[in-house]
Amino acid sequence: MYKERKNKLKFLSGLLFCIILFSLASSEICLAKPDSRQENWNISVVIPPIPEGLIPHEVIEIINDANFTDYGFPGSGTEEDPYLIQNYNITSDEFGTPGILIDNVKKYFTIQNCFVQTMGDGITIKRVNKGACDVINNYIYESTGYGLEIRFGYNLLVERNTIVRAMYGIYLDTADGSVIMENLCYQNTIKGISLYQTNDCTIVNNTLAESTEGISLGTASDCTVANNTCANNLEYGIRLFDAQNNNLMYNTLVNNTEYGIYLRNIASKNKIHHNAFIDNNLLGTSQAEDEGSSNTWYDNESNEGNYWDDWSGIGSYQIGGLATSEDLYPLDAIPVFTGLGEVEEILDSSFSSSIYIVLAIGILALSLRFRKKRKN
Repeated sequence: MYKERKNKLKFLSGLLFCIILFSLASSEICLAKPDSRQENWNISVVIPPIPEGLIPHEVIEIINDANFTDYGFPGSGTEEDPYLIQNYNITSDEFGTPGILIDNVKKYFTIQNCFVQTMGDGITIKRVNKGACDVINNYIYESTGYGLEIRFGYNLLVERNTIVRAMYGIYLDTADGSVIMENLCYQNTIKGISLYQTNDCTIVNNTLAESTEGISLGTASDCTVANNTCANNLEYGIRLFDAQNNNLMYNTLVNNTEYGIYLRNIASKNKIHHNAFIDNNLLGTSQAEDEGSSNTWYDNESNEGNYWDDWSGIGSYQIGGLATSEDLYPLDAIPVFTGLGEVEEILDSSFSSSIYIVLAIGILALSLRFRKKRKN
């Protein structure tokens, strides 16, 4: 009882704090309901301006530990005192060359507060020690390859980065245990966030808009995908293929041209619950598709499923696809994420930017003011 009361007080305090901040902050994400026969909702994203006052710097290439001192970066490369690559403007027209390349090193380092624009990948990190790297608050703009590429790096932190108009926003390959949180990936050609051969990751509080796919998990297992916003993507909000035992919860999926969530074949034993599906696949009969096996579209402990704005209000919600899945317990209001388990610990230790605070208030307002079902 005490724990439940404490959690309620924590939620109410947090909500009050968000409301105060919302009244002071300018909107970066805007929920709008245009006057149209389809009555569809749209989320428009205003990308932040390119940062000013940074130090111009040539491309950075570190392929052994000695290179850190060659560049004169502050820090000693230990876990307690990592090298700091920070406050640089790296703009390059060298075709195929990453703005920052770090490969095959054993030292600890942090990349933060940098602006990167290149004719290749923005930031590439390969073969680094477990937990050796944090990538925080960088702005990667119009890189022609990957925005942020990480291969063979475990337990890494990718937080509060803005990646606009790259091929992939954030791409992780063989990067188990990493945390991807509070990033904005906007108008990336292929995918906003993509995980491949990567397990036990946490993807939380990100915004993925106007890419082909918002979030993609391929050959990825035991990941938590929570409280992300996937909006206005050309195909899917979230797509899973050859992905098992992942938990998709409290995500907001709005106005994705095809499905809000799409489970391809060999996607199995995934749990999908407490998500909000709004105006996805407007020309179809279901906002989600399941071609996999043994996936569950509700939380079997609370017997609560997902919010579907086109649910009739009676019975279950039928999921499209050969799996013939259904949400047995559709919700009649948009669920509010308050933090669960390991995700709560991550959120407690992290600063939440106004972009997500504004979105949370917008979603709350949407759930309280508009309960209309979408017209067929």
